[in-house]
Amino acid sequence: MKKESFVHIVIAMLLTFCGGFCDAYTFITRGGVFASMQTGNLIKLFVNLIDKQTFEWMFFLPIIFFILGCVITVLSQKWKHEYILTMVLLFVSFLGCGFCPQNDAWNLVCVCILSVTGAMQFQAFRHCMDYYYTSTMCTNNMRLFSESIVERNKGKILFYLSVIIIFSIGCVVGVVLSKEMGIYSLCPFSSIYLIVLIIEIIMRTKKRELESQLA
Repeated sequence: MKKESFVHIVIAMLLTFCGGFCDAYTFITRGGVFASMQTGNLIKLFVNLIDKQTFEWMFFLPIIFFILGCVITVLSQKWKHEYILTMVLLFVSFLGCGFCPQNDAWNLVCVCILSVTGAMQFQAFRHCMDYYYTSTMCTNNMRLFSESIVERNKGKILFYLSVIIIFSIGCVVGVVLSKEMGIYSLCPFSSIYLIVLIIEIIMRTKKRELESQLA
């Protein structure tokens, strides 16, 4: 395996871990809402609407902000520093939301912020080498894993199995630490995005140096 390919896989796994962690965190500490898995929020919205005859903004607004985050990412795709911007915003959102108080108003603010940045991660990081994957949820990864079994593609099987396992580990760590540390458990994991940001900058710098040498 080439060194560059290995680095891309490491980045994919780090982002996937954070994706699993973040949804577990918001579910445990921020009112049972998912930051990225908007299907769950949509189901909860209509369950409350039918059973309790109440419209829950806590489940509705994250869906809107997730869509907003996807729109922002699509519009910024022509900007060559899109990935760096996404990493910076993810780092700031993880660090900042970890210090926000735990009440209904701040829970809603945090979930909406994490929904925007989660959508940006979902939209900006959709492939690793030749493999398409999702770093913020696992339904599509499970589908692709199933296809790779049928295709008997060992590389794809190993990749998607790893993604699913890492996402699951992120969820487990998110649940455990959220119960132990509460809202502050999000803060240390902002460093993962900082690490990915540094790796991305180093890779881009080396790529520019190589291109200048070949020119």
